[in-house]
Amino acid sequence: MQFDLPGVRRSHSLTTLQPTTPAAGFLTRDELKRRERESIAAALSQAGGKIFGAGGAADLLGMKPTTLASRIKALGLSRKLAIECVKTAAIGLQT
Repeated sequence: MQFDLPGVRRSHSLTTLQPTTPAAGFLTRDELKRRERESIAAALSQAGGKIFGAGGAADLLGMKPTTLASRIKALGLSRKLAIECVKTAAIGLQT
C-alpha cells in the first residue's frame, strides 16, 4: 500500500535504519526520575508536607492528589524526607 502525501518526496531506494546518537533536548529515564523527584520534593516543601486540598503539593503541581500519592510511593519519598532534601539543597545554594 502506498500513500501520496503532499510535501513528502518518496525515495524508491530501500534505506536501512541507522542508530542515531542522542541529541540535545531530551532527558534520559534516570534524569526524568531525578527531576520528578526534585519537583515533588519542592512542592511538598512549599506546601508544608500537605498533599491534598487547596495549596497542597498536588494542587501546586496540577495533578490529582491520589496520583501524587502514588508517585511519592513509587519514588520512595516521604513528606518529611522531601522537605529535608529541599532544605538541605537550599542551604547548599546559600554557601
